Amino acid sequence: MKPSVLITGVSTGIGYATAKYLKDQGYHVFGSVRKYDEAEKLEKEMGPGFTALVFDVRDKAMVEKAATRVKEIIGTNYLRAIVNNSGIAVYGPLQHVSVDQFRDQLEVNVIGVLNVLQAFLPLVGAEKNQTDKPGKVINISSVGGRLARPFYGPYNASKHAIEGMTDALRRELLDFGVDAVVIEPGPIQSEIYQKAKEDNETFPGTIYHDLLKHKSKFIEVAQKISLPALDVAKLIHQTIQSPKPPTRQIIVAKKWMIKLLMRLPDRIADKMILNQMKGAMKD
Repeated sequence: MKPSVLITGVSTGIGYATAKYLKDQGYHVFGSVRKYDEAEKLEKEMGPGFTALVFDVRDKAMVEKAATRVKEIIGTNYLRAIVNNSGIAVYGPLQHVSVDQFRDQLEVNVIGVLNVLQAFLPLVGAEKNQTDKPGKVINISSVGGRLARPFYGPYNASKHAIEGMTDALRRELLDFGVDAVVIEPGPIQSEIYQKAKEDNETFPGTIYHDLLKHKSKFIEVAQKISLPALDVAKLIHQTIQSPKPPTRQIIVAKKWMIKLLMRLPDRIADKMILNQMKGAMKD
């Protein structure tokens, strides 16, 4: 049987690119989507070597049902990797983002990851009587999991949580040989930027309006430095193949700048980010 992987959220972006790339590299890919019509479309497009799983990561029962199906297919073999990719990004100043929006952010990006881990970890070897070589857990975090961006507080919080969960999981599974790492993309080429431009929410009547009315310029700056999703797919492949990959891997244009900001004292980094935003307003 071909080596197999699970990737959540494969309808677009990083998930789609990774599913296609890994299938082309000889893996059998189990990819999750939320709708049956998406599953049918992807299975036709991808062809043999791809199996669509329909579940919402927030629905524990659906996730467990999918894990049972995968177990029936792979038998005593293990997945080479679980790639937790599904996620959303809630936008807005923390002073005004609704509690329900914040809760939705955590339900998808944090609780959803936990649901997948609890259902699928035995299928990468997190069990006492192992029947195959253990696999890996690759959680898709973000540069925002280490360097918080203003007006994406809910998203930053969710990715900081993923960083902590991954460290804990890796240490819990050391004795079983199951590795757990994070990949931290920066801006990635995606239709999400056009959707963000079409969202005209600038929080009028708040102290943030004057800054946020220029958000299309901030989006354009991110677009200019965004990387193809295929670059992330290739890094995920390298991580699966590596016997001991780095526990954190940033993938972003101008990596030196991000690493510099991470090393600077917080107050200096704060000032640099504010100057960057104000500079975009003047352009």
